[in-house]
This record gives sequence, C-alpha cells and structure tokens, in this order.
Amino acid sequence: MLNRRSGRLFLALALLLVPVAVTTAPTAAATSRGTTEVVSLGADGADSAGSALSPALSADGSQVAFASRAALDPVVRGGTDAPYNVYVRDRRAPGRTVLISRALQATYIVARGSSAPLRATATPEEGGNRDSLHPTVSATGRYVAFESIADNLRDNFGRAERRVVVCDRDPDGDGVFDELRPDGIMDFGYLYLGSDPADPQVTTGSEPSLSADGTVIAWREMLPGATTARVAVTRLVQDPQGRPLPPDPDGFRYPEVDGNHGPPQLSANGHEAVFAVGGCPALLACAEPIGSIQAYDIAADLSTRVDVTPDGSFSGVAAWPAVSGSGRLIAYEHSLQPGGPRVTVVVDRDPAGIGRLGPGADAPVSATVASRDTTDRPAEGTAPALSADGRYLAFQSSADGMHPDAQGTGRTAVVVRDLVLDARREKAGAPRLPGELGSPSGQLCGPQVCPAAGPSESPRLSANGSVLVFTSAGDDLVSPPCCVGAAVARTFQPQVTASTTVFDGVPVGRSATKTAVVRHEGFGPLTIGRLSVTGSADFVTGMAENCVGATLHADETCSVTVEFTPTSVGTKEAALRVELRNGAVTDLPLRGSSTALPTVPPPTQPTPGPTTAPTPTGGLVINPDPVDFTGSLPALVPIGVRSVQVRNGATTPIELSAVEVLSGPRFTPGDFTVVSTTCSGRRLDPGDICSVEVRATPQSPGRRTGVLSIATKDPAYTRLIALSSQAVAPVLVVNPAVVRTNRVTTVAGRDFPPGRAVTVVVTTPGTRLRTTAVAGSTGEFSAALLVFPQTSTGTWPVEAVVDGTTIRARSTVLVVPGSFQPPDFTSRR
Repeated sequence: MLNRRSGRLFLALALLLVPVAVTTAPTAAATSRGTTEVVSLGADGADSAGSALSPALSADGSQVAFASRAALDPVVRGGTDAPYNVYVRDRRAPGRTVLISRALQATYIVARGSSAPLRATATPEEGGNRDSLHPTVSATGRYVAFESIADNLRDNFGRAERRVVVCDRDPDGDGVFDELRPDGIMDFGYLYLGSDPADPQVTTGSEPSLSADGTVIAWREMLPGATTARVAVTRLVQDPQGRPLPPDPDGFRYPEVDGNHGPPQLSANGHEAVFAVGGCPALLACAEPIGSIQAYDIAADLSTRVDVTPDGSFSGVAAWPAVSGSGRLIAYEHSLQPGGPRVTVVVDRDPAGIGRLGPGADAPVSATVASRDTTDRPAEGTAPALSADGRYLAFQSSADGMHPDAQGTGRTAVVVRDLVLDARREKAGAPRLPGELGSPSGQLCGPQVCPAAGPSESPRLSANGSVLVFTSAGDDLVSPPCCVGAAVARTFQPQVTASTTVFDGVPVGRSATKTAVVRHEGFGPLTIGRLSVTGSADFVTGMAENCVGATLHADETCSVTVEFTPTSVGTKEAALRVELRNGAVTDLPLRGSSTALPTVPPPTQPTPGPTTAPTPTGGLVINPDPVDFTGSLPALVPIGVRSVQVRNGATTPIELSAVEVLSGPRFTPGDFTVVSTTCSGRRLDPGDICSVEVRATPQSPGRRTGVLSIATKDPAYTRLIALSSQAVAPVLVVNPAVVRTNRVTTVAGRDFPPGRAVTVVVTTPGTRLRTTAVAGSTGEFSAALLVFPQTSTGTWPVEAVVDGTTIRARSTVLVVPGSFQPPDFTSRR
C-alpha cells in the first residue's frame, strides 16, 4: 500500500523541467496572505514531474520529507517504473534536495584495510532498488525514519524485507546536515529496527513515527505468518554526538490491545502513541471501517480508548488518528451515520487544563465535530492533521461551505481551522467563521479563488501551524502551471495592522501618552520580534507593552505605549515599526500636532451669543506611572499593595471598561494581581478619579515585569502602566564543603520562600543523594545529608529546589575517600 489514504499515484506522462515556482494567492480572493511552493524538486532546484507521497515536515517547516519515483538527486535513476525513494527538501535559501534512502553501488568496492575504493564509478552512491516510503522527521530535521524493502541500502540489512530505517543526517553532531565525506559519499548514519536479517523469519516493520527529539520511535510491525499488525515502540539511545544506537529488540514495547493495529502517530514529546485498532472482519472489503482509537501511554505501558464522540459514546467506526505534541488533543475520522460522509472529530483529553489526560474517572474529556461548514453543520473532513501546539487542524474535504472561496467545484481541497478561535467564538455565541483554504489555485476562477484543479491530500502541519504541506494532482497551485502530483508547501503570512495613533494639540515640551493596539490580520501565527519608532524623534515607545515576543493568532491583539513630546509647533509624523520574527516589517502610522505653551489671558467679560463645544483634549492621567514595587524579599512572598490613581484629564467623559494585568510571553501569571478597583465599567467625568490596588508577588527570583491595562470603550484613551518588582535569589551553603564518604555534611539555605518544602539533591555517577527540609518563617533551613560509602569521589553539584516551582539554588560538594580504620588486634605474649 503506497498511500495510507487512497493509494492514489500521481503519474506524469512526461518529465518536465521547470524553474522553482512560488506563488502568492491572487489578491481578489478571500484566501489569506500566503505563498505556495513546490517542494518535490530536484537537487538543482528544477521539478521532475512525477508522483510524491506521504509528506512530513520538521517543527519549523523548513525540512520536508517525501517519497517520490522521480530522479531528484543525480545518483537516482528515475522513471514511471522506478522505485520510490525518500528525499528531504531544505526550504531555506537557496534550497536543497537530498536523497535519504541511499545505497552504495555494487561497483564501489573498498579494499580490506584501506579507505580508498578499489574500483569506483563517478557516482559511488545510488538510490534504493526497491520502494522506500512513509518518511517521518524529527523537530530539527536531523533524523528521518522511513520504511523500505530495498536490499541495497546503507543500513546493512541486505534483504528485500520491509523494515524501518533511521537516517542520521549529522553523525558528527556539528549542526551541519548533509555533509560529504572526503571519498564523496554522503556522511549519513543508518540503522534498521527489527529482527536480525539472518533470521529466516523476519519481522516486518512499516510506517514509523518519530518524537520531536528523535529519541522515541513507533512503527507498525507484523510477525511472520500473522494476518494482523501490532504497534511497536522503543527508545533510541544516542551517543554524545547524538547518533542513535541500535536498540535491543528485547526492549521493544507493544500495546496490549487485541485487533489489527493501524499506523501509529507519536506525540512530539514522545509520551503517547496513538493508533487505530480494527479494520474489516476477516480482512474482507467493507463500506465502513470497524475500529477504535487507542492512546498508548509509553511510560505507564497502558492503552486507553479515546475515540469519544460529542454525545459521550465511543465511535466504533474511527480511523486515521492525529495527535498534538502533548497528547492532549486527538483528531480522528468518524461517521455520524452509516454511509454518511466521514467527518473529523477532535477530542480534548484535558479540557480543564489540569495536566491529567483522560478519559478516566477523574479526567473527563470533551469532543466536537471540527469539520463543519459555515452554517455550523457537520461536513466531510478526512485525513486530519494537528499542529504540535494543538491550535490548528488540517483535513481534506470536497464539501461546500468549508472555506470562503469558490464553492461547488467538487474538488478535494485542504482546509485548515483555528481550533482556539472556533472554541472562543462558540463560547461567545458568535457565528462560525469559514476555514482557511490551504490548497488554493494560483489562478482566479471568476471573482474568487478555486481550490487546486486536482485532488489535494495528505496534509501535515508544522509545530505552530504556520506551514502546511500536502500532495496535489493539480497543476495550478503555482505559476506557471506545473508539477502534477507534487508535494507542495503553503506558508501562511499574516501581518499586523493598527489604526493611526493620533495626538492632537499637545503643547510644546509637554508629553502625552497613548496606547497603540496592534492587530493580527490574516491566518496563522505571527511572532513579534522588535518594536521601534521611525520618523519624527518626538515619538518614542514607552516601557509598558506586551507585544515583543508575543505570538498572535486571528482576532488577537497586543498593545504598546507611545509617548509624544513635541519639540516645536506643527504636525509631526512617524511610524511604529513592528518587526516579525520571520523578517517581515510593518510600519504603523503615528501622527501628532503640537501647539505653543498656553498663556494665561487677562480676565474678560463673557460675550453673549451661541457657543460651540470644545474639542476633547487630554486623556487619563495615571499616578504613579510606572509602578515599582521596591523590596528585597524571597520569591513567592507578597511585597505589598500599591494604589494606582486614574484621573480623567480630558475635557469629555471617558467610559472605562476592563482593568487587568496583561498576559504575555515575558510575563509570569501571579507576579502581579489586581486586588480591587473602583474603575471597571465606570464613567469618569472630567476631573473624576478612580483607583486600582495592585499586589506584587514575584514567582521567581530576579526582576519581574508586567503591564496593567486600563481599557476604555474608546480605544484612544486606553492606557498601559508598566509594573516591576524584585525578589532576592536563594542561597545554598554546604558545610563542610569537603566530606568523606560515609560521613554527614550539612546543607543550609537562606532567602527561600517561607513555609515551602525544599528538596536537596546531590547528583553523582550512579547515585543520587537526597534530603528534604521546610524553610522557616525567615526563609532559612538546615538539613543533614549522609554521603553513602559507595558514593563516587569528586566534585558534584548540589541543588535545592522549592517543590512545585522552578525556584532553585545551587552549590557544590567535594567527596573524598573515607579513612580506613585498621583492625584492633590484641597480642598475647
């Protein structure tokens, strides 16, 4: 079986060489900004038309693995009758394709005791002589595992039996992939998983799945003579250079679940292997699969059924599972009624976010049909894939109403949904938004974009959902048309936007502060790397902001304080420059007008007649701003409460809404909390004052920062206030610091959180010395630590950790050999 979904092969009638094509969706389309590129390209950057199967990609989407019959490497013989080989495309500039399923040519012979070839051809390597399929990639792209029946690969298996092969693209561990050795051979490391090739009854292995770090692998295994397959899991121990070592087959683990096991999907953290169990009775053809979805907890050696449906029952007709990086979310195919369309169901195994995966008596789960159209009706959605962060879901569908682009085409397209946005809108009672068309044609069909002309299938997402890969029989995904049957990558390119931040009538030499709200526009995640101001030097960014380092998704915003201090009269213009981590830069407009300092006019008599309302000026006046909690207390100890006064300094009433401490990647929940406020939901007339009481409780040692937001119904008046505090670092002392084996030393700490349990550990080769204590009311503790007789001598690290936190202190202890007491003999004269 070449393709787990349908076995479709995309075969070209001729080989066409075309330049690399990258297309941006037409601007008239509802499809969000993004680029589409062919990734099943040759090493020279040209495309060889032919089939591509089973794409997989690294965490950042830069490395894409796939299987193809095309000759995409000079050492490979291509053609419609050629075997499938596994390749990796490095999408980073300038782009490179490398053959993974490599073999040594038979004429490449090395003499015994010599590194020089006795006879060598111009290309000492070649591709596999039989099919290699179903690649899986580690997070960095260093490790690629695949199945193969080739008998000439460099894994030294030497038999045409199906097995799992692991390729290491960086055996010397220097961080550089795909290096050539001096003899011209690619410096790759290989090992196979399974039974000894000398064994006449070889166990076959197929369809592997790797953890993010490449240290855990799961695959489908079939015993000789068996009619059903089982899932196997093992840990890949690595040497200091990161090279995986051959695992002991006796250490393989097998989930104890009866039935035919489908291909496993391993969570990125390597903790959970998810797979379907069932099939058709007696291996006969059937209209509906009969099966369950199992989640195998590798550490606990325990399988749990997880094909829960929205009504709380089990599916019984489940197939094609996908799993998020933590194992919390599982997506699978399900039929709501016999003969009906297959839909995608997403199961949340920890809806309360307590860190315990269900289903179980104390761990309930929730389930929803995720493949719904814009009227909220379940619709076709098959072959689901999840991003590792669990936010994005991709699936294939030919149903109408799944995306905002051209409908009624009947074309199988890839659709991507933002699951967090879906849940947020459902909770708020807001209508469902259409999904994102992930396989748009590069050409308009009428006023809208059509899905690609041919079926697009086998979607996979990068870890954060920013890159989507799939295969497509369409030739219109890029321009000029090409590449039928190619593996394709689409990169979503959201951008930021904001309304112009305007300062009116600020006197020269005075300062005014406003909050610029930066909004996400488009589809997919974006991460803000840097903020700055260009243009007039009268504008600067303030300390209060939660944008830098923040990752925004659809409908999300961040905020930054902008200060305007005019140095001369007139209109000033500048831009808030937002630089994204992907290199994109957007300038958001700033504009200010300044006036001369007002003079006090002589008193005059009021002139009768009509008057006009004054133009609103000013805004909220905050005191203090910023708010600094001074003190030198241990972490987790409240420093105190500060009162923040909010006064309406404008000439018009201001409606306040929410008062909150903002979240962000640089902030820790609990560092600052709003104790009470008289501001939320209040109308402040000019001159009115309200207050906010804020408490600081540093969650870790060192400087802590936060942002207090005073939001208003008119965003022009919203204010951000920078918060800061400091907690002292704990100290650990070992006395004596030099101790003999079989003796006791004392560990003492100060500036630890009072009343909290502390665990002290000394790590030595082969042993871990451990003791516990509780910090007193002054943050001090003292505990005895016994150094065992068998403890290795040397200088070893000592670490004290506050239980349940990341608060720790470190020291060292020198262990020396103990003294030996000679026997006490008594002599007799």
